[in-house]
Amino acid sequence: MDEGTLDGKDDSNPPSSGLSSGLSSGLETLLTDGDGTALAGDGVDYSGDPSRIDRFVILRRVGEGGMGVVYAAYDNELERRLAIKLVHVTRARGDSQARIRREAQAMARLSHPNVVHVYEVGVHEEQVFVAMEFVTGPTLAEWTRAQPPAPTRWRTVLDRYIEAGRGLAAAHAAHIVHRDFKPANAIVGDDGRVRVLDFGIARAPEPKLAADASQSTANSGRTGVEAQQLELDVTAAAARSRDHSGGHDEFIDPLSTPLTLTGALIGTPAYMSPEQFEHGPVDARSDQFSFCVALYEALYGERPFPGDNPAALMLSVITGQLRPIPSRSDVPGWVREVVVRGLSVKPGARWPTMDQLLTALSRDPQARRRRRRRKTAFISVSLLAIFGLGAFASDQMRSAVASERARDEARREEALAHAQQVQAQAERDLALIDATASAVRARDTARVLAARGLEREPDVAAALLRDVEHAATTPGWASAVVNTLQHPLSERVLRGHTDRVVFIDVASTGDWVASASFDGTARLWPTNGGPPTVLQHPAKVVSVTFDRQGQRVVTACGDGTARVWQVPKPPTTHAPAPAPEPLVLKGHESVLWSARFSPDGSKVVSSSRDGTARIWSLDAPDDSTVYRVGKSIVWWSEFSPDGRWIVAASGDNKARVWSVDEPARPPMILEGHTDRVGDVHFNGRMSLIVTTSDDNTARVYRFNPSATGPLQAHAILQHDAAVSRARFSPESLRVVTVSHDETAKLWTFDDSGELTGPPQVFATKAGSVWSADFSPDGRFLALGMRPGLVQVWPLEGGPPLRLAGHSTEVFRVRYSPDGTRLYSGSSDGTVRVWNTNWQHVARGLDGHQDDISTLARHGKVLVSGSLDGTVRVWPVTDPGPAPAVSQRPAALEGHSGRVVVSLDAFPRLLATADDTHEQVRLWRITGTWVLDPERPAATLLTHAGPIRVLALDGQGELLGASTLDGTVLVWPVGSYATPAPAGSSPPPAPSALRLGQHPHRSAMASMTTVEFSPDGQTLASAGGDSLINLWDRESLLQATSGGPAADPTQLVGHTNRINYLRFSPDGGRLASVDIDCMLRVWTVAEPDAAPLVLEHPYQINGVEFDPEGRRLITAGSDAHTYLWDLDNPGEPVVLSGAAAEVRDVEFSPDGQLIAAVSLDGMLRLWPTQGGDPIVLDAGFQLNLVTFADAGRRVAVAGFATQLPLWSLGDSLDPGNLQARVMQATQVCLSPEQRMRFVGESPEAATQANAACSVRWLDDL
Repeated sequence: MDEGTLDGKDDSNPPSSGLSSGLSSGLETLLTDGDGTALAGDGVDYSGDPSRIDRFVILRRVGEGGMGVVYAAYDNELERRLAIKLVHVTRARGDSQARIRREAQAMARLSHPNVVHVYEVGVHEEQVFVAMEFVTGPTLAEWTRAQPPAPTRWRTVLDRYIEAGRGLAAAHAAHIVHRDFKPANAIVGDDGRVRVLDFGIARAPEPKLAADASQSTANSGRTGVEAQQLELDVTAAAARSRDHSGGHDEFIDPLSTPLTLTGALIGTPAYMSPEQFEHGPVDARSDQFSFCVALYEALYGERPFPGDNPAALMLSVITGQLRPIPSRSDVPGWVREVVVRGLSVKPGARWPTMDQLLTALSRDPQARRRRRRRKTAFISVSLLAIFGLGAFASDQMRSAVASERARDEARREEALAHAQQVQAQAERDLALIDATASAVRARDTARVLAARGLEREPDVAAALLRDVEHAATTPGWASAVVNTLQHPLSERVLRGHTDRVVFIDVASTGDWVASASFDGTARLWPTNGGPPTVLQHPAKVVSVTFDRQGQRVVTACGDGTARVWQVPKPPTTHAPAPAPEPLVLKGHESVLWSARFSPDGSKVVSSSRDGTARIWSLDAPDDSTVYRVGKSIVWWSEFSPDGRWIVAASGDNKARVWSVDEPARPPMILEGHTDRVGDVHFNGRMSLIVTTSDDNTARVYRFNPSATGPLQAHAILQHDAAVSRARFSPESLRVVTVSHDETAKLWTFDDSGELTGPPQVFATKAGSVWSADFSPDGRFLALGMRPGLVQVWPLEGGPPLRLAGHSTEVFRVRYSPDGTRLYSGSSDGTVRVWNTNWQHVARGLDGHQDDISTLARHGKVLVSGSLDGTVRVWPVTDPGPAPAVSQRPAALEGHSGRVVVSLDAFPRLLATADDTHEQVRLWRITGTWVLDPERPAATLLTHAGPIRVLALDGQGELLGASTLDGTVLVWPVGSYATPAPAGSSPPPAPSALRLGQHPHRSAMASMTTVEFSPDGQTLASAGGDSLINLWDRESLLQATSGGPAADPTQLVGHTNRINYLRFSPDGGRLASVDIDCMLRVWTVAEPDAAPLVLEHPYQINGVEFDPEGRRLITAGSDAHTYLWDLDNPGEPVVLSGAAAEVRDVEFSPDGQLIAAVSLDGMLRLWPTQGGDPIVLDAGFQLNLVTFADAGRRVAVAGFATQLPLWSLGDSLDPGNLQARVMQATQVCLSPEQRMRFVGESPEAATQANAACSVRWLDDL
């Protein structure tokens, strides 16, 4: 029996004690973390139960979870027992309080015998409580399972479900949709009455839901937040959880696992309607569908739709694929017909209302037929005698007429049957077309849903999204693609090894990549994408290395042999190049750990567990020169750059240098290590040797060919754990050491071989580092690490790139000779190929130690200010092969409190200040760099208190500011835009010109804002006095030069404190926002003219003009973004979807996109021409947004120390996104992945995988 039967285990609701398990399960929304998982260990302390909650006396605790507690209580005033659920909102998700109140309000509006009654909702010590009817008894699911088999069992079950249906019908009459009806959400009380509960995700139906079902299907996924953020974690749903009481594995039924929508339940897959799966609007007919699924399951003992995982079930539901009727069923056919209609795919084909469905279920046609037969039997007997005699006489007369009529009727029926047959065939054809389209929609939706949450496997997500057949019309596809493209993607995954890959190398020609594996093979992978050539070995292969010409490869084998193979020509067909016969070098008595060619390729040096290193001349391979260490393992050996020496690392804590020309000469011993030496390398340019050891050090030795005694370390490179590898940079002036202390360190030498200072430390914070490689140009460092990650660090500064995809340790990383590819080999048996053109990859800019409070951007400069008192200037480069930010930022320190910044338009000047000091600092900028980040170009004193707002004009000549007490100041700063001539003194700091003050009505309202127009011709200020002051540029320049200060032009109209000012791009219009939710748009040239007034329902958090100045966007605290057409200022376009207030908005430079960030942690990018938004999740509450790099990137900031910089590319239209995801990766989903994520059969999955592989080979 499958997992979806009532006889199977129902794990959707845990049992409880004291209070009915049904009531406890009905409160699962509040006692779980939104996904049905109790959070008993979430850190909330419920050890001290209250004795009273409001007026209610607490009797005992009857259940608890991570989000709250359920108590049995008593109401002394009304003398009744009740249940109270108390929720710790501060530990719950951000929308918990609203969700709890919505549940209580929804249930309180219902007064019906078949609905659990809510008495009251309130707050107790900052915790929400809900007082409700106390009911004991089993859930409807438990009651159903307890019913014994009997011929009339179906009638008993049907009656109970009809009661539950009446509760749903009552909810629908009150305009409430349950959205998650299932047997576990109804309780059979001890009084025998069924009650529906758990309206925690109930909501009023949307106005458009009365539309025809076909229209609903066409518009599915395009209204509301659920169209953009539906998340289905198939992996988590299929996972196993640990039973905390007994430690046993417990299977979690993925079909009983609720889906989540930004933290709120939206349904349980086993009972969800097609429109829920397809993101469509949900109304009462969706509840009807869920009810019919539950009733079908109760009557037949199995769910109506096949599928043992969400993807397969969704395909069955959307295509209407019902199970056949069980062979042994007592349920009458008329019952099934009624229920099946309620299970129709299209809502319009179901019963119009719940009441009509219940009426149909209450009418037993067999009972009516029996009553009718009994009544007519008596009448028939009475009339039989009366009409019997006349019947015979008239029968003969009628027979002749009837025969003729029968012939005519037969002809008509034959013609009608033919017409019906033709119509039926047409209907079948249409049904097949519709079913095919529904199946395609289901597959596309499954791919998008599965792609969500695959952050550790972004190439798998990209492959899923690449296969979507109708990308432009599949809800959520564009958002999923943009999210996926933020990650570095594996261009290809080279599969074939059946054990760990321990070594990789790249031929100097760039034509081949070699991998060595413990599966007994080395593989030569052509870089053109063709199939590999497999080099078979009798034992594990430990290393593989090309010669300098890329013509041969040598492998080290666990059988004690080294093997030299001629590299074939890359294949030009689907067939692999044939494996050549190897030259086998025999002589070692144990496992080989390495084998390497000499620089000229004429010799091979090998190292072994047998305590020896051997040199083989390939002209005479039967003999070798043996260099003995003793009983210790020789882990690694290699030739010097001139080929005259070899160096070997061994387990006796030493490294040795032997002469190739004089093998009898005693070795030079490199001493000093106190543990195993595992790696050693020559640096030919400076005659240095570096060794690494398990003693937590790497050591650098000066190599002197004439030395005879032991050599001591020239420099000791310290780590906090064993050092795995060392590698010299291409120019040989730097060496990187990697360690199990989760760091890599870059050490720099001068031309004489002396260390220049402390190392540059790369703190990976991700696990042990196993290997490293420099890019050929020396600008980037790739690191392979234990948790299956590769990190790529820009050596000029900036945050690392995180390359995810491997499932376990990455033992080797190697760049291609031209640097366009990076290869990584892992214990998961794969080699991944990464295209190093990372211009479209997101960057997480780290460095601040507290929340970021301000952002500014001009040109290639992005500035962030933090509550940690620092300002960071990030150079954002143009698109290219390098990541967007590949240089370290300039850190400007010395501030405290809330920091404010301003840039001029070039930019040449940066002004910074804070709300603690009475000064402003000016910094010179050239290109993307602060000229002197240690010392500002000038420090300007305010003499009027700390700064609240700064505003540099576009030319960098005037600086405006407002202080905390409302004073408006201006300084002339043009002399600081360029450095003073060499030898001259810097200009003296100018004094501030006091322009006036906007008095505040209270200290709590101390907000005065200043703003320069983009053309620099007007300075505006506003504040708590409800006035706007305008100064023209000429008068300000005159006043700052010692002339008289002109009076400002005043704009009068507001009646309360003004929060925001924003000029249009041409400076002709000025938008102002006050705390009374009023937005006014003024014409600057006509100050006496009445402004355009745009009223909002709630407070406005931000305002921005489009590049043409004809449209305006506003950020609302009501979680909406408003788009206003200033030429036709009627009703705005309302952009919905945010789950919390919108904090900031901005137009893209070309005006095609609207960026809005909100406290739900989301960035939404709305096309101004209409359509669904692109949604990017920062993972923390957002306050600020700005476009960068001509709109190709967008930066966001908020209540976090990180500054995400997301890449948008040149266009977000579906065609462009489809092309980008096709170019990004050639990874094909494995058959197992296709079965898991898309629900394909094994045969279909295998065929699709093969077709994908062939397609990429053909393209290559």
